[in-house]
Amino acid sequence: MIAVAALGAPVLAPTQAVQTASSTFAGSALSQAAVSSQTAPDSTTVSITGIQSVTPPTYTIPAPQPVWENNAVDGISKAMAQNFPAPTLSGRLQGLGRLMLQQLGGGENDFSQSVYLPSTNAVPSATLASAMQSALHTGADNQISLEVTLRDGAKVQLTLGDQSNGLAAAIAVTGGALSDADRSALLKMAGGFQQAIDGLTSSGQPTLALDGLVQQFDASVFASVELHASVDATGQGAQTVDFHIDGTQRSVRTSGPLGSMQISVNTSNAAILGSASQQAQAISNYQQQFAAQGTRGHGNAQLIAMFSSAFQSLNSHYGATASRTWPQSPVLGEAAHSVMTGLADFSATLTQATQPVNPMQPGEVDSYSYQVSQNTTVQSRGRYDYTITQTQQSRLQASFHAPLQAGGPLALDGSKASQNYYYDQINDSAQSQATISYIDGALAQATLSQSASASLHLQKYVMGDLVEDITTPSRQSWSKNLLDLINNAQQDPGTSQAVLNNIHSLIGLPTSPAQLAGKIG
Repeated sequence: MIAVAALGAPVLAPTQAVQTASSTFAGSALSQAAVSSQTAPDSTTVSITGIQSVTPPTYTIPAPQPVWENNAVDGISKAMAQNFPAPTLSGRLQGLGRLMLQQLGGGENDFSQSVYLPSTNAVPSATLASAMQSALHTGADNQISLEVTLRDGAKVQLTLGDQSNGLAAAIAVTGGALSDADRSALLKMAGGFQQAIDGLTSSGQPTLALDGLVQQFDASVFASVELHASVDATGQGAQTVDFHIDGTQRSVRTSGPLGSMQISVNTSNAAILGSASQQAQAISNYQQQFAAQGTRGHGNAQLIAMFSSAFQSLNSHYGATASRTWPQSPVLGEAAHSVMTGLADFSATLTQATQPVNPMQPGEVDSYSYQVSQNTTVQSRGRYDYTITQTQQSRLQASFHAPLQAGGPLALDGSKASQNYYYDQINDSAQSQATISYIDGALAQATLSQSASASLHLQKYVMGDLVEDITTPSRQSWSKNLLDLINNAQQDPGTSQAVLNNIHSLIGLPTSPAQLAGKIG
């Protein structure tokens, strides 16, 4: 159905009346002039007096009116009508994601609505209107979709499309009917979906606000939830996001003007998950490392903040998602958990877009690349006879230009006078490995080994001439046998928990060789 100016919009006015009135006015003036010239005798000077100037009337051409896909008065359509004039992407999508899931939770199913503003006041043809509506739903400049697969086989897809002259929203339910439990779980996810939309469309600083979607993922109801988006909220280029969560995996991939990132979390090995406090401590340790490495490598603060936020979301609220364990899953006590992070295994990569900032040295680029991971392996000979090894690793590679005087200007151009700067190249890595073994249910081994290396290659240029070229490597390692410490703690219940907490505080991935040197000292 094609509806013109629905929801109380005025009817378009014809343009022909404007053209006719203008022609009539012009014809009348010309006729009067002709009559005056014909009545003047030959060789006679004619003076015409008393003629008043005439101000042409003003004719208003009606402005183009919104064209709606359907004449509807539901909550989503009303919100679209209110949001449509908003000047920002966040304003136009305000509340729509929440309303769509609320409508599903309330018992509704399929829904489709769009509105666009034609370029002229002419009523569009049915073919043109249909094509425009289809484009808004599937190929708009800004697209966001949420795809939910239910365990009972039904699938739900919610889509939002936006561009400067149009807005669209659609809900499709396929593969079966939604149960009351399905609708209840979808309703609980409404706030998380809108939170993700608001984060991605923020005109100030777009964020990856995935916490609500992760927290409200119910593995007993949902088989998987996926969020896909391609939006340009700042006018600097499209940011793409692909988020996935199911009972054993979580992942997010993004790319945009600032760079790209990828985080993947494996929640299948429930045995290694620690307490909430252990997980919170481990996440805090990692976020401190992200910040420290970002400062050292001169990484983009906004990109690193997005990475840190996404990492926290994907490594929180494990709940019932961790449903599968190792074969012959061992029984892990507090001692075993004290030498592990408590987090699920993961891998994460952050890559900043490279920038050639010096036209006189195109081979010198500002860059930032960071990788971090955790991997846990088990050699199990039974539930009470096993060895677990958990390895954390990180790698930082970065390069950047800096002024010769801290805080001074850095304006590299094609002139020799601008070529006064430092060019730094960083190559750092770190590792932490914990190993714990049980034989017949008794603790037989508990060790922690850590290492960190850092390399700074510094080049100093004065008036374009290389005057210093120095590489400064640094490496430090540290290891500790925790067996006696754990055994003694277990024999004294009064101090056991405090000792295990202290051990857990040691296992965080080191940020630098200097940090390990402090442990040795």
